[in-house]
This record gives sequence, structure tokens and C-alpha cells, in this order.
Amino acid sequence: MNYKILILSFFLSACATTYRISDIKNHVSELKISIADSIQKIDKDYQQKTQILDGLRKNKADFTKYPFNDLTNIYQKLTGIREQIISGQPELENYWKKFNQLQTKKEQLRKSNSEFKEVVEYKEFAENFKLKNEQLFAAYSQNSQAFNKTTQTNQIYFLNTRTLAQQL
Repeated sequence: MNYKILILSFFLSACATTYRISDIKNHVSELKISIADSIQKIDKDYQQKTQILDGLRKNKADFTKYPFNDLTNIYQKLTGIREQIISGQPELENYWKKFNQLQTKKEQLRKSNSEFKEVVEYKEFAENFKLKNEQLFAAYSQNSQAFNKTTQTNQIYFLNTRTLAQQL
């Protein structure tokens, strides 16, 4: 009986001290794709808001008055958040390249392996990066909604005349 418990504990300990490299790579690949998709959506939203403000500037709106000053402030926040998101991408790419350079023929790394520490650090980096970006995406979304609410409340809209001309 004790022999079975010993084997079971050895098996559980081995499972707890290994990482499947492919699982981590898949996880981070999904993270990269998700972030790239979110950045595309943010860029599209940001371009629309830029066009709205550019249209207001062309019409010589008084940006010292409400709602234009609010829109400018929100837009500046959106710009800052967007820049933070984009500036973090090279760090993810560099870490990803470093991780891919781990030339291991093994599917799993054990704690005794020198590369195990790097894998654990990479996994922690990826999780922290994901959390940081989720917070930035949430902040961007919140400010974007505030911008949209202000434009809708004050009936400020972007009219894409090219699309309208194509439809006619």
C-alpha cells in the first residue's frame, strides 16, 4: 500500500515540476493574436475619433467651450493609453524571440533543468503582460465610451462622405 502512495506522490510531484513547452507557446501565441486583434480595433476607433476632432477643427469649433474641451481631454487620454499599449509590443516580441531560442528537444522541462527558470520567468512575464494590457484596454474602452457619449449627447457625428457618395 505504501508503495502505491509513494508512486502516486512521485507522479504528482513530477507533474507539478514540469512545463510543457508547447502549452506555453500556444498560450502566448493566443495572447499575441488577442492583443493584435485588440490593437486593430483600438486603431480603428482612434481613427474615427481623430476624424471627428479634425472635422470640428476644420469647422473652427471653439475648443475652450463645452463639449469640445471635454472631447479634447478625453482624446488626449485615449492617445496616452494607445501609446502605452503600442509601446509594450516590442517588449513582448523580444521576450517571445528569447523564449523561442530555448533549443530544447524535450517536450517538458524539469526543475533541475537550467532552462526551467527561464520558462517560469517567461510564463510570469506573459501573465503580467496580459493583465497590464487588459487594464489598458479597459481604460481605453471606458474613455472611448465617454467620448462617444459626449458626441452623442451633443449631436456631434462623423460623416464619412466617401461612403455616402458610394452608396448614392
